[in-house]
Amino acid sequence: GYLAIFYKIIVRTGSPIQIINFITSRCNMRCPHCFYKNTLDKKDPGEMDLEIIDKYTKNFGTVLWYGLGGGEPFLRKDIHKLYSIVLKNCNPKFFTIPTNGWYTDRLFNSVLRMLQFTRGKSPLVIQFSIDGYEKGHDEIRGEKSYERMITSLNKLKPLTKIYKNLQLSIITVVTDQNRSIYPEFIDHLATLGTNQISINIVRHENLDHPPLPVETVEKYKLAVERYEEYLK
Repeated sequence: GYLAIFYKIIVRTGSPIQIINFITSRCNMRCPHCFYKNTLDKKDPGEMDLEIIDKYTKNFGTVLWYGLGGGEPFLRKDIHKLYSIVLKNCNPKFFTIPTNGWYTDRLFNSVLRMLQFTRGKSPLVIQFSIDGYEKGHDEIRGEKSYERMITSLNKLKPLTKIYKNLQLSIITVVTDQNRSIYPEFIDHLATLGTNQISINIVRHENLDHPPLPVETVEKYKLAVERYEEYLK
């Protein structure tokens, strides 16, 4: 448990305490701020077999946080099996999976299978990506993407009353394209009834890039400060 994690920190065994595992490069969207949009949907989607995942996660031991990433993670039909393997081998205290919320039924069915396997255990946090009000969000992610994301979010909400370890979260990214909506957009996100809001700032796909515009950085700071008011 936490003692094993504390031991890793103090002794510095070289074993990780947090991991982000990119489980697929398949994605149905092409968001302009995605830092590796140019490598999505290649011939090799980067999807390791469950046997390989089982083998390498056994080397990690207990971790504080394990995150699955993509692509769109829920495009993997075996994601519930992958989740079970990581849970068994790493016993993460927090488990996060981001999603664009497009595939409502697949998302719901996968999450339900995960919850049935882990009733009462560590938090499973499903993170919905939201980049603006409906019009702006759709301009970034595609037509009807906001509507489908909200549908998926609302479909999962009843599960939080049955499974106390399920948490719903929002990830929003401040970019040059959408910065004008912050910090007021945080007020909108706070009405959607999730457990938390994560606020990120756009990142480039490599280190050889110009500095971010001052206006974008300032809007990011204001968004964070606005959310701090809700936390207080």
